[in-house]
Amino acid sequence: MLPVSWLKPSARQTQLVALREKARRLGVKVSVLPLKIDDHTRLEGAAYRWMRQPDALPLLSFWRWMRVEVAREVGQFGAPWIEGWILQQGETKSLTSEQQAALAHWMTQLPAGVFAIEWGSHALAIWWDERPESDQLESWAEQVPELMALPPLAVPKPKVAQSRVW
Repeated sequence: MLPVSWLKPSARQTQLVALREKARRLGVKVSVLPLKIDDHTRLEGAAYRWMRQPDALPLLSFWRWMRVEVAREVGQFGAPWIEGWILQQGETKSLTSEQQAALAHWMTQLPAGVFAIEWGSHALAIWWDERPESDQLESWAEQVPELMALPPLAVPKPKVAQSRVW
């Protein structure tokens, strides 16, 4: 027989369940999968994803920002973004100046436990360590949809060759 205490969740596990349930109630999709950086590198943490509206205009790129210290630890490099962050994937020229400013402002408010952000046509996701002292879900639930609602750069229309009828 196992002691009953072995079956009882720890205080940390109980906190995580409550935090993830709160996120779900706020419309955030939570997954506890490692962030795949490349074929050999994965970072442990939880991904909190805000899904874009199905009718939202497509984005021109996919971006990944990482905390500088985390990127160095795993041998990743990128373009400096704002203090403490690098743009590890994507190009800033694919973001409007309004998106860049709003994103930079939001990123300066993130707790140290947030180590990566990804933004693409389907979702904006943060990877973090889920420390209870950095529980900012309510403010994120307001700020992230506002950020995602900013108009993206227009997707260039493909040039169609004009055919001549003789």
